[in-house]
Amino acid sequence: MVSCEDYDIATVVIENNSSYDLSNCKVYAYFGDTILQDSISIGGVLKSEKLNRIWKSKLPSSDGAFYFKCNQNNRAIDKTFGYFSNGGLLDKQYTITITDDEVTISSK
Repeated sequence: MVSCEDYDIATVVIENNSSYDLSNCKVYAYFGDTILQDSISIGGVLKSEKLNRIWKSKLPSSDGAFYFKCNQNNRAIDKTFGYFSNGGLLDKQYTITITDDEVTISSK
């Protein structure tokens, strides 16, 4: 039996290795010039906490990237990462690691 739904599924891992709690964490699908589609709201991440979220998304049938944003100690953090093509994810896991002065994102 084949499902008619064309959702793509990935895992988003947030590792907060900073000295501060994070708030308002979100990951967006980014496509076109300025369009952001809210894809997954993670919320708050305590310092030294690691969260896993399953991301079930119906991406636009175009090419685009992803955009991560959150707040850390009254400072906005944002970073563009990854890529999707024709509405499909190229990777199935994205790990976002935050320290006091850096954001790194890896994918599998």
